[in-house]
Amino acid sequence: MISEQVDALIKPQFEVHPRHLIKGVVCDEAVRGQVIEDILDFVRRELPNAAIIGVTESPIHGPKGNVEYLLGLRREKTIEGRC
Repeated sequence: MISEQVDALIKPQFEVHPRHLIKGVVCDEAVRGQVIEDILDFVRRELPNAAIIGVTESPIHGPKGNVEYLLGLRREKTIEGRC
């Protein structure tokens, strides 16, 4: 069995309509939360074999102060015919 892991950086400022930006920054926590939910819905729908390890706020914010998030995914699969 092999395990694959993806660590992704979610940058809400690139996922929202410009009306949600103030000088390029997503200031509304609810808007950022909706971005995360939309991405998690996408993962569940399009990557059904991937387990969501977790989502956490990145300790490093974007250069303009944007709050960004780290998303961890894992998938395990068995490879047949290997020694």
